[in-house]
Amino acid sequence: MTDENGTAITSTEVVLPTETDSLCVRDGKDLVTLVTCTPYGVNTHRLLVHAERCEVPAEFYDRDGDRQVPLLPSHDHGAPFKIAALLGAGAGLGIVIAQLIRRRKRARS
Repeated sequence: MTDENGTAITSTEVVLPTETDSLCVRDGKDLVTLVTCTPYGVNTHRLLVHAERCEVPAEFYDRDGDRQVPLLPSHDHGAPFKIAALLGAGAGLGIVIAQLIRRRKRARS
């Protein structure tokens, strides 16, 4: 299976947190495994997505023909500010929610 970027996704699986056999190094293979908790909100299992390294698509290279892959697309110089704004808003919302929970607990006591 290959995604739209040419990444060779070889398999996916759901395992218990103690099942680590499929995370072992495989001789002669250049593999990566992404791990996340599942099911959402319960987190009793782990979702593993296994992939194999492939060539970087040409459109990811900069326009000068340099073989280095840029962290951000050259046309989106505002992205770091957008990311920082989203992180700040998320942190602020988290603080507000924590304060509301703390007030409700005090009111019940």
